[in-house]
Amino acid sequence: MATDTKFLSDSRVDLKDIFRSAVKAMSPNEIIRRRVKLRDNTLYVDERSFPLKGDVYLIGFGKAVMGMAVELERVLGDTLKKGIVSVPSMSWDAMWAFEDKSSFPKLHNSRIDYREGGVNNQPDDRSLDTTHDIIDLVEKLTETDTLVVLVSGGGSALLYMPRPVLDQKDKLEFCKKLQNAGADITELNTVRQKLSLIKGGGLARMAYPASIITLILSDIVGDPIDLIASGPTVYNPRTPEHVVAILKKYNLFQSLEGNLKTVITSKEPFNDKPLLSSVTTKTATKQFKHVTNIIIGNNTMALEAAKREALRKKLTPIILKNNVTGNVQDVSSAYVHLTSLICLVLLNELERKEFYDKVRIMPILSLSIDKIDEIFHLIGNLGGIVLIGGGEPTVVVTGQGKGGRNQELALRFSLDWLAKIKTYPRLVEYDVMMLSAGTDGQDGPTDAAGAFGYPAIAPVMHDFYAKIKSMTTKKNAQAKQEIMTDRKTQDSYRRQQTSRFVAESNIEQKGRDSNSTIEKSSREDVNEHIDLGLKIMEIERMLPENVLQENDTYNFYSRFKKGADLVKTGKTGTNVMDLHFIYIKKRPCKCEINFSDKSTYEEDILDVHDLHIDALTIEKYKAVLP
Repeated sequence: MATDTKFLSDSRVDLKDIFRSAVKAMSPNEIIRRRVKLRDNTLYVDERSFPLKGDVYLIGFGKAVMGMAVELERVLGDTLKKGIVSVPSMSWDAMWAFEDKSSFPKLHNSRIDYREGGVNNQPDDRSLDTTHDIIDLVEKLTETDTLVVLVSGGGSALLYMPRPVLDQKDKLEFCKKLQNAGADITELNTVRQKLSLIKGGGLARMAYPASIITLILSDIVGDPIDLIASGPTVYNPRTPEHVVAILKKYNLFQSLEGNLKTVITSKEPFNDKPLLSSVTTKTATKQFKHVTNIIIGNNTMALEAAKREALRKKLTPIILKNNVTGNVQDVSSAYVHLTSLICLVLLNELERKEFYDKVRIMPILSLSIDKIDEIFHLIGNLGGIVLIGGGEPTVVVTGQGKGGRNQELALRFSLDWLAKIKTYPRLVEYDVMMLSAGTDGQDGPTDAAGAFGYPAIAPVMHDFYAKIKSMTTKKNAQAKQEIMTDRKTQDSYRRQQTSRFVAESNIEQKGRDSNSTIEKSSREDVNEHIDLGLKIMEIERMLPENVLQENDTYNFYSRFKKGADLVKTGKTGTNVMDLHFIYIKKRPCKCEINFSDKSTYEEDILDVHDLHIDALTIEKYKAVLP
């Protein structure tokens, strides 16, 4: 293998453990339990206090709010009058699989109504109905009431109320088009705010004059509270200029027409002056005076938890950045470049100043001099280094496949690192593996959190492809020979029969039996030919270069080694963006690497990967087979 088998096995376990520890640290109910208290009719969030003058109500929306709401109902007790929480589809089912059952909602007498809606981060009629009910609740609140709002990533699809003049389908298709063009979450949510009645401060306007305490689990780089779940409780003037600039960047503004264009280019009619605090040097931006927004969890906290687990495993963790963004292709290149520079330092082929000069100008992963000093101080440990990054890269969708940004980043990293090894062969002295995974447990429209990437992946697939083609060529030649032999046997048989004096009926019957046997054999040969042809086509689809072109990483990782490199956690109940880990370890020898998987071919070659072909695929490919 291109990577030591033991390293593959051990590093998979280590990186999964580190990832799970980071996710667990961001468990919403744990965060609320640690940071939110109720004493003497006053709600405390860390050191901040909020006297409760009247009734308390609770609403929430996002992938991580169920755990927050469960714990808050325990904290608030009878103080809580009513709550509505909008969560993704299948959240109830996912809760049963959680290891920590303390985060499970009350089955009886709960004052919170949990509503499921939205599929694969897209709103639906259920999330629209729930939002209607949330609006009905908050519009009735008075000045003495307190509204606790729980917000997390995924909230944009679960608090969903388009402007009345917009067709829902048009809005969804437009946002999907923007996402597929490569827009990041900041750009997406900026546009969503403009198209929504409730985002971009809309909820806060509806709930005025009640006091609002918003607890936010951040899923966006830099924790911009105005963009997390599209900022429903954060003041935003929603000026059209910024939105238009985003759409022009992705060449989508020119095609705008009808009500979509009218809404996007119009100024807002709201009179927010009575709702806003005075701008001071401390608050340079306008804010709602009845709202307090608090970040209670983010990617930085997850990175720190990952670091603690890596240290517990006696590895050397190095936190790089928590704001990694950009196209996954560029992010992969940046990670590969930085990893190669660190390996060169370990090989004593790069001095500190040269390393600093190269890293300082790197796109995406440029590091401060303090961070570079930290790296030089730490990388002398030969027990294994784990680079840790976080953020939310984007994917430009060009194919028709199924996948997610984490799986695509992992596969791209495997190809890019392989190319780097070929450019600088001494890099083979280090085993390198990447894990990229989403903390919510759902990478794109799949049931996987992410995947592993390492340089053996492409060589194993190409070696597998070559062996299958060779097998097919041999079987085709053998089949042709058997057909020719069968035909000669048939001709000889017929000559023998005609030379004998037997009843005509017996001759005809035996002739039919012979023809039936030959026809059956021919059909079997054709079916075997089709089966092998389909397998070759499936393997061609699984070649990493083709997979990336089709954005089909989920189907690839599900089949490659029968899913061994796919990470599935189920929905985690939290969401603080993605985590990236790169494990670097000195190889025990400088021996030349063999990129083929010899152990694989001592077994049945077709049993190594999942080559199941469904009926639709068969019908699709039969037409193009010779």
